Amino acid sequence: MPRKNGSAGKVVMQNAPRTLAANIRFSSVDKPIHTLAVVSSVPSKGKTTVAVGLGKAFAASGAPVLMIECDMCRRSLASVLATHGNYGLYSVLSGRRSVQEAVVMAGMPNLYLLDAEPSIPNPAAVLQSRRFHELADILASMYSYVIFDTPPVNAFVDAAIVSSIADATLLVACQGYAHHEDVADARTQLQQADAHVIGMVLNCADVENSGKYYGYYHEKRNVSYGMLAGNEAS
Repeated sequence: MPRKNGSAGKVVMQNAPRTLAANIRFSSVDKPIHTLAVVSSVPSKGKTTVAVGLGKAFAASGAPVLMIECDMCRRSLASVLATHGNYGLYSVLSGRRSVQEAVVMAGMPNLYLLDAEPSIPNPAAVLQSRRFHELADILASMYSYVIFDTPPVNAFVDAAIVSSIADATLLVACQGYAHHEDVADARTQLQQADAHVIGMVLNCADVENSGKYYGYYHEKRNVSYGMLAGNEAS
């Protein structure tokens, strides 16, 4: 829940995704970020909401953005975006459908979704496959930004696998709920996977401290988050 009322607090919360997007754009001048994994240490801490808010911010700036569902055990991107396609990631990887057939528009210009089919067997093996790596490269050439929404790092190896092939990784934690040990363990796993962690997003941040954090309010899910972006998570 947002912890500050009034127009000033709303402005801070509305600007949060744009600020995060700007931080990501300028986080690497020499090597621009095109593929981004959004991960969390534990489930249900607003990771998907953060990923969607970021995707919408990039899309609003005119950049084509593709969001990919990589949490195959607990799919949520399609529900948050209120967008559903007839085909998904596995259909593309298996060669049964083309990218153009599987990707659907996601409610606003420049924003697109590649969903995942339910009950994909052995998701880790799918994400670790040569075909997935090749597909990620192809999609990075087709869109300005590709955002992977992953399962929790501490619950599944899938997030570390995806992070290892993405240009950058954001680690989402929830203020007041994230245990230091969980976040530290997640960070260690990402480091071992050779992920490029560029920052931490603090979900449900107290926007009273807007000098330190930026809050974002997502009306549908009634959550806010603050950002420690542009600095490597510690």
